[in-house]
Amino acid sequence: MEVHHHPNLPHGEKKKFKEYFLEFLMIFLAVTMGFIAENIREHFSEQKAVRQYLQTFSQEVIRNQKIIKSEKTYLTNQLPLIDSLANIFHEKRENLDLNKTISLFHATIHIYTPGIETAAYQQMVNAGGLKTIDNIPLKDSLALYIDQIEKYKAFNQYLTNQVSNTFSDLAKIIDVREILQDDPVTVQKLFSIQDIKDRRTIVFFFTDVQDQYLTDLRTISVLEFLNDRLIKIVNNQLKL
Repeated sequence: MEVHHHPNLPHGEKKKFKEYFLEFLMIFLAVTMGFIAENIREHFSEQKAVRQYLQTFSQEVIRNQKIIKSEKTYLTNQLPLIDSLANIFHEKRENLDLNKTISLFHATIHIYTPGIETAAYQQMVNAGGLKTIDNIPLKDSLALYIDQIEKYKAFNQYLTNQVSNTFSDLAKIIDVREILQDDPVTVQKLFSIQDIKDRRTIVFFFTDVQDQYLTDLRTISVLEFLNDRLIKIVNNQLKL
């Protein structure tokens, strides 16, 4: 069998320590550079993903800006109508202008449900996108904004449950379904409320709704401020 020796080494001569060290150094540098390159690639990949999440979230907060303004307008417009109904029944004037009373019922007997969205934020959280955001003011604003929305929804649900309970008492006195099914511009049969406790129950219901809307209006005004500020912060981040 023919034996081949290293062309650069004389027969039987071993490599020197320097040559082993140089080979080790080159392998080490190659592995290290590969590791660094992979980290850089992952970093840019994460930054690209976060940017995409922020772009989606930016669209969501812009939609929320419109929703908040719409809900703020709705609550503002509802409050004087509800107040009018409470005063009408408190002062026993419900049958003096029956069409007005019925029209106010049609305009106010609704269940208010906040429509503010958080899906894009939740998607970013589930994907771990928040971990790669280095902008501390942005992270803090995101946390405060979402926390306020969750509290708003939870508290509003609590208030809605309270109103629903008082509505059950109202429905025992007034056939609300019959009122809402009919044309509000058509004169209806007169209200017949003889018991003072029943009248107080009716007034209490509208007062309860009024309290809910006042609380919602104060909370949604805070959300409007946070939402507008967050839009600016996210837009500035996307410009980087």
